[in-house]
Amino acid sequence: MENLEQQVEDIEPALPEMTFLSSLGQTYNENLISDYLACLLDPYRNGNGWEPLERVFRAVTCAEMPDTQHVTITREYGLQEDRRLDILLRMDDCILAIENKVQSHESFKQTELYCQDLHQLFRYAQVSYYFAFLTPSGDKAGCSAFQPLSYQKLIDKLKQVDVTQADMRSRMLYFDFIDHVEGYIVSEKKKQQEMSDIYLQHFETIDELEAKYTKHLGNILNRLEASLQTYWPNDKWRYNFSSGRHYQQIRYNKWPGNPDIHIEFHLHREWLKENKIPVFIDIEGQGAPAMRERCRSMLEKREDKLLTDCMKWRDLDRNLALLKKEYRLEKNIMIKEQEVAEEFAGIVWSDFKDVVSAVFETAMKEAPAESSPLRNN
Repeated sequence: MENLEQQVEDIEPALPEMTFLSSLGQTYNENLISDYLACLLDPYRNGNGWEPLERVFRAVTCAEMPDTQHVTITREYGLQEDRRLDILLRMDDCILAIENKVQSHESFKQTELYCQDLHQLFRYAQVSYYFAFLTPSGDKAGCSAFQPLSYQKLIDKLKQVDVTQADMRSRMLYFDFIDHVEGYIVSEKKKQQEMSDIYLQHFETIDELEAKYTKHLGNILNRLEASLQTYWPNDKWRYNFSSGRHYQQIRYNKWPGNPDIHIEFHLHREWLKENKIPVFIDIEGQGAPAMRERCRSMLEKREDKLLTDCMKWRDLDRNLALLKKEYRLEKNIMIKEQEVAEEFAGIVWSDFKDVVSAVFETAMKEAPAESSPLRNN
């Protein structure tokens, strides 16, 4: 086990602290990465002249770029039937087409159709055609005319460019793109490959651990369900607990079910590792937004202030839930399951019993009177 942990730790990439795209939350946005690349290749905008384009052109074509003083670079170049090529570079007597894939894959006959469209559009021009298929691993395109170009090879060529004559701002943008691609695209692909190799080496151990964890979680859920039934008995409340998912639910039997109002526990392994269990009152389905607003208004107006410490409204960041309270357990429920389950059930009951009753009483105003749950049930 220590060997497995060490192997995983050894391949964790050293990500850049922040790049322009990552700071915007657009780390893998293909459109913005294509925009950025088109700018760096544009001799009129990049601050570094023609050299970046020349080096990338040679990487794709294995030939020198034509002697030209003019290039037009177009993003999302329109083709037939609303198809769009990521980047088209048009020089005097040649065309370089670049299709970029970061996390997506080529759709059916995509590059083949792009190739046909470009030949059709420029059929009267005396031009040479070059095509590049840019991907993290240098994958082959469906059309053989598209030459594979990996992000690693792209970055290697960009690193060879002499940027000493560029101004500070241009150099910063240039190297920021290189840092971003190396830190987030190239290293991430390498990490995926190495992690897959580690998994194949240890999949029997991993599968065994997964099976034992799932079985043990099932035992914990049984303990927790039994403890909760002391307060919400199963002759009046329906328990939907399963070790096959992280959320567990309790519903009132006499509630007609529309909208779906229930108590929900989240026992995700990432939270269990930190001894945390969030508990929600969820309202979802048809009529849920109006019911959540009605219940929230009722709870806010009550003079007895039912909401307990750390119980929060959740209509902004989790729009199916009315309320949430996150519990941090003093003891590990995975180790002391019976003791912790009994104690936890009592605390949740104490915090939620009046709120749950108030929510159902509000919801039941239009339902038969005999359906209303009692406070001690």
